[in-house]
Amino acid sequence: MLTSFFQYERIETTEAKAAKELRSLADQMVTLAKRGDLHARRQVLAYLMDESVVKNCLIQLLQNMQTVKVVTLV
Repeated sequence: MLTSFFQYERIETTEAKAAKELRSLADQMVTLAKRGDLHARRQVLAYLMDESVVKNCLIQLLQNMQTVKVVTLV
């Protein structure tokens, strides 16, 4: 579910409980992406199942952070 969230940049769920849990995990991934070192990338890979999503997500987040503060809304 977390991989799909970062891949499609949005997700619909009928349960608020799942969305709240997803929000906390997404915030953790954004925090790790801000660090940008190898260990943080590997920690993100442990949660996200698709390496291309991780690569695109980290690149996109780093580009966005240079221009605007990143805010995660679920």
